[in-house]
Amino acid sequence: MAIKWIHNKKYQKMVWIGLAIIILPAFVLWGSGSVVRSQREVKSVGTIFGRSVSPDEFREAMLAAKNQMLIQFGDNFTEVQKFINLEKQAWERIILLREAARKKIKIGDKEVISLITNSGLFKKKDRFDNTTYTRMVAYHFHTLPRKFEEQIRQNLILEKLYGAVTAPVKINDEEIKKTYDRENEQVSILYLAAIYADFAKDIAAADETLKEYFQKNPLAFKQPLSYNLEYVSSESEEAMKTVFTRLNKNEDLSAIAKDLNLQYKETGYFTANSPVPGIGWVPQLTTAIPKAQKGEILPPVRLDKNFFLLKVKELREPFIPGFEDIKDKVKDTYLKEISKQLAHDKIEICLKKLREEKLSSGQAFDLEKTAKESGLKSGNTGLFTSGSYIEGIGASDNFFTAVRNLPEGEISEIIGTPEGLYITARKSFVPVEEKKFLEAKPKFSAELLSKKKQEFFTNFLEGLKKEAQGPFLQTTRQ
Repeated sequence: MAIKWIHNKKYQKMVWIGLAIIILPAFVLWGSGSVVRSQREVKSVGTIFGRSVSPDEFREAMLAAKNQMLIQFGDNFTEVQKFINLEKQAWERIILLREAARKKIKIGDKEVISLITNSGLFKKKDRFDNTTYTRMVAYHFHTLPRKFEEQIRQNLILEKLYGAVTAPVKINDEEIKKTYDRENEQVSILYLAAIYADFAKDIAAADETLKEYFQKNPLAFKQPLSYNLEYVSSESEEAMKTVFTRLNKNEDLSAIAKDLNLQYKETGYFTANSPVPGIGWVPQLTTAIPKAQKGEILPPVRLDKNFFLLKVKELREPFIPGFEDIKDKVKDTYLKEISKQLAHDKIEICLKKLREEKLSSGQAFDLEKTAKESGLKSGNTGLFTSGSYIEGIGASDNFFTAVRNLPEGEISEIIGTPEGLYITARKSFVPVEEKKFLEAKPKFSAELLSKKKQEFFTNFLEGLKKEAQGPFLQTTRQ
């Protein structure tokens, strides 16, 4: 039976609304062994507000977080699963539930029963059906009715906590109008541009020049701590569980792979801010690798149909490589630095020239003429809004802000982007129509208030994490 009930308002109450949890990467439930060993091995996996968190409590929080995502994403859960860090959400769930307990927030049995019995997911011929309920809880949520009902109670508690925390958050008409205008006003611009790449192609970069530059800036080329990982992958979760168990007994990964007929690979050295060679960008690994030590087993991950289990084989300390080994990188860095300086010098001259000509002649700025005389580029754009993308230029925010309040006939200060420097003037401006604003105001106001509450609650949660002060803060993959 498909899980479609998230789209019904009655069932949206079950969603952990407003928590604005950052969705991160894949997980494997048994992979939480990196945090939670068997109960025989450890009695506590962390401390929150001075109280320990047992392995059972953490496992229950993991399952509840997973079921919450099943409810929230319904049919799409399989697609988004690889981007969800349930370990992180489980910790946040625990910390918020403990905060709710401190505030004495409770939910009675009647509320839990009402929510479940009114759920269309558990109805048959428009009536609650206990057999359907038991089957769905067992096969879709992989738990017992009693535990599922407790998860629902906790979700309602979290919803109530969210409401209590965000109750003071308000918006007024001035804020609504100002935000609506900023998001819906449109401008178009004229521009003059000094593109870095245009300057780089004419810069001489002889070996002696590059060597001198390298000798003067050695720290710019210092290589950070790098890692060589060994790993195996398989479509079989059971096989990976076996590998995981044997690794925890300090067996050699290559030998395990050979025994199980799995392919063994090494990544070769790479830095923590690079994609994992042979695997790619995996946010869960990106956050875990910088904290890892030699010999440490990283959290298992699942990508598409494959499970990956990785171990840190070697660490290489930071070092400054020899010039010949990184000559191309030195050249690239040198060209970028010099081209940026040349572009800045040229556009500064243009800005000064434009203002002097306007002052002396009183005529309008002519960006196209000045650009042509200076060997720079010029152009214009169609209408765009704040937060949009300007084709051929990039993000619009700085340009929109720069020209929105420009007096008629004036030019902006220099605006920088990753590709170059710009001087702009407003070509046209389209204000918000009052009639459209009044029509959109009710819905827009509700969305704005919801967003503001979520931002407020996110800051509240971050404060709770700091207050918790337990191993939680180090154990989770932040």
